[in-house]
Amino acid sequence: MFELRRVLSWEGIMTANLYFSQLHKSSYYFKQIVRPYYIVVISNYNAINEFSLTTSAFDMSSAVWIVIFIYKEHDPDYCHNPPGNIFHLKFNSEMLVRCGTENILREWYSIDTNQIEIKDVTTWSIEKGITKMVPDFLYK
Repeated sequence: MFELRRVLSWEGIMTANLYFSQLHKSSYYFKQIVRPYYIVVISNYNAINEFSLTTSAFDMSSAVWIVIFIYKEHDPDYCHNPPGNIFHLKFNSEMLVRCGTENILREWYSIDTNQIEIKDVTTWSIEKGITKMVPDFLYK
C-alpha cells in the first residue's frame, strides 16, 4: 500500500487513509472537490462485509473506486464471482477491481440492482502503468 501511495504522490494525487466507517464523513467535501477517487483494499472476509455495509448508505456513483482484493481466502471467490450486488453499485458507478496479484483491472457496474456486471478493461502495473485492453475504455 505504501508503494501505491508513493506512486500517486509522484503523480500529484493527494491521498489519505480512512476507515470504512469514516466514509460517509468524506461526502462533506464533495462540493469542494471535482470528484474523489477512493482506493479500497480488501484484505479479508470481514473487510468485504464491512465495505458492503458501508456502501449500502453511500452514493457509489459520487466517486471513482479502485478496489484491490489482497486476501487469500478462496471460498467463495468474491473478487471474480461476487454474490449479488455486494457493493451497492448503480449503472453510473465507476469501479475498477484488481484481484490479488493479477494485473488485470475489471470494471464492475450494475444494471440490475441485484447483480454486478464484470468486464476486463485494462492491465495495470506499477512499472508500466495502465495499458488499454478495450478501445472505448471509460477511465483515461
